Amino acid sequence: MTHVALLSALATGLAVEIVVGHLVGAGNLHAANRLVRRALGWGLGLAVTVVRGAALMGPWLLGQFTHDAGIIATGAVLLWWMVLLEPGRCFNLVVITPCAPLAMLVIPCTPGWCRWWWCYRRQLVARAILRPGAGRHLDRLCHR
Repeated sequence: MTHVALLSALATGLAVEIVVGHLVGAGNLHAANRLVRRALGWGLGLAVTVVRGAALMGPWLLGQFTHDAGIIATGAVLLWWMVLLEPGRCFNLVVITPCAPLAMLVIPCTPGWCRWWWCYRRQLVARAILRPGAGRHLDRLCHR
């Protein structure tokens, strides 16, 4: 069932990509903005509805394939996690996909760059803290 939500969001994103390209090429930026927002509303609504239905029917659906209560319980929890994750995936497919033909890749790439920079800075700090010999005084205190 979650594949239905994914496919509907992907189809919506690709259709919006084509139409937004035409609208921006014609100079109708406001119409393109309205189209993306309307498509996002429909896509999010459909994705959340389908995934919520799958999560509600999850124990029954999983019970058709196994009788192990642990597997059914874990699968039901994973399906409820999908209710939280699927709107983000739908947002990425519907909003970021139309940016590609417009050469507006700075919009979707900026969060990725910020995340990369943050992780890189954390790695440098961790290396400075964990470099060999940096914690000698802690080793002496802990191993007495």
